[in-house]
Amino acid sequence: MRTRLHKKLALLPLTLLLACGAGAQAGGPAAQAGGSGAGGQVVVNVPWVKMNKGQRIDYMMRVMLPKMRAEFHAFDPKRFARVDCATCHGPGVEDGSFALPNPKLPKLLEPDLFAKHRAATPEVTKFMLEHVEPDVAEILGVPGFDPETRKGLSCYNCHPREIEPGKPVPPPAEHH
Repeated sequence: MRTRLHKKLALLPLTLLLACGAGAQAGGPAAQAGGSGAGGQVVVNVPWVKMNKGQRIDYMMRVMLPKMRAEFHAFDPKRFARVDCATCHGPGVEDGSFALPNPKLPKLLEPDLFAKHRAATPEVTKFMLEHVEPDVAEILGVPGFDPETRKGLSCYNCHPREIEPGKPVPPPAEHH
């Protein structure tokens, strides 16, 4: 059975072609994807924050997903044998919202700087902090987390956060 997302993705090449025209603007993260994609898809070279939803879906499918799938699989091929949109976006994939943070991902306790996670899963925590977080920021062309200003893309863009166990707090400003 086809989901709404599959139907939307099937129309994506035509939507992008009509919405974007044949011209491309200079700069932005989409430049990494090249000029034109397979099937006549037009990759528009605009910053992530200025992309519309269709452009973002195309960019995620053609740039983010292949890169992060390879990265997760190289880290732990058994645990991350399947990496797809739902790995990060969870239930937001089925409803088409791609909402983040994903309530299905582990909640991160902020005040202890992930001490619980560093103790329980040190390799995963190190991988997420040293590879996933900075690589996602780079792919999206957005600033990574700055501990001094506490701004930029951080773990909390994807993971729910808690100030105290059992007390979630609102997510940070969006970059996705």
